[in-house]
Amino acid sequence: MSGAAGPVSGAATVTVEVFSDVVCPWCLIGRARLERAVAAFTAAEGAPAVDVVYRSFLLEPDMPRDRDGSMTEHLVERMGVGPDVVGRMMDRVADIAAGEGLDVDLSRVRAISSFDAHRVLRLAHDRGLGRPVKAALMHAHFVEARHLGRADELTEVAAGAGLDAAEVEAVLARDAYADAVAADVAAAAAAGVSGVPHFMLTGPGLPPGERLEVSGAQEAAVLEAALATAAGSRD
Repeated sequence: MSGAAGPVSGAATVTVEVFSDVVCPWCLIGRARLERAVAAFTAAEGAPAVDVVYRSFLLEPDMPRDRDGSMTEHLVERMGVGPDVVGRMMDRVADIAAGEGLDVDLSRVRAISSFDAHRVLRLAHDRGLGRPVKAALMHAHFVEARHLGRADELTEVAAGAGLDAAEVEAVLARDAYADAVAADVAAAAAAGVSGVPHFMLTGPGLPPGERLEVSGAQEAAVLEAALATAAGSRD
């Protein structure tokens, strides 16, 4: 548990801030596990509400925004290993994702900048659509192998999840929410977050100003236990 300041939830709410990247496969797995944990936790009689807030994290902040190409090619170049090594890594992650009901073929995934996707996610948060838009973007990237670095595809996916297409286009046409994304990245660095997904929980079961932190794509049971602790309802 960390004593660093975080948003303090209301008496009947547990807040989960999730630092993650749209293009991170472990974040895809972590999102699925969190959703299962939230569903199980809130199903109990008298359980508090859970507010999930997705915050920006850029695994590769220097990735060109107009980049095109496969993730396999990118990792081979970046890691200096053969495609067979990368393929085995991807297969392992895909197997774990399959265990969460996620059908992904990482060999088809594109290596792109996620910066604009994070700007759209900040818009989605402001419109109360953070969770469905996050799910839609990750599905588009990992399952459909769509190019979320392109404004037209990003707009189509976001609009399909409930955002107004014209509003998304307006955000992408200028630098809207760039400062918000940068602020999230800075907040993650200040909190010592070096890998994602990273969960920060606040709630009535924790002292004011303190938060419970869980790192990595932990099993749903671990996240459900963290929710109970933050709520003050753990046996």
